[in-house]
Amino acid sequence: MKVNSDLFEGIFPVRLEGKNADGEEYSYRAFSVREVLDSLSGDMLVEFISRDGGGAAVSGEEILTGQVYLAEDGDAYRLILPKDRHRRRWCKHIIEIIQEEGDS
Repeated sequence: MKVNSDLFEGIFPVRLEGKNADGEEYSYRAFSVREVLDSLSGDMLVEFISRDGGGAAVSGEEILTGQVYLAEDGDAYRLILPKDRHRRRWCKHIIEIIQEEGDS
């Protein structure tokens, strides 16, 4: 699915605040990915694709916890995982979300 402002219609945003890996503070208006995706199961893999072709993958199980967000970042969206202890999983300028069925 394509990521644009229409995707978040009717979803109430939350305010995320914290520190980046370099220690700088951040504050984002964000949307829970769990609320954005129509059908999601714990064994799915969800990939977030950026404008430059890069990406990041997150398990359906993790998204179902409610701790995976898409945040407004200027004119684009960024993946935010507040509980990612090492802050190694990130993706900005997201243009597409791809859901893949897991092995059953």
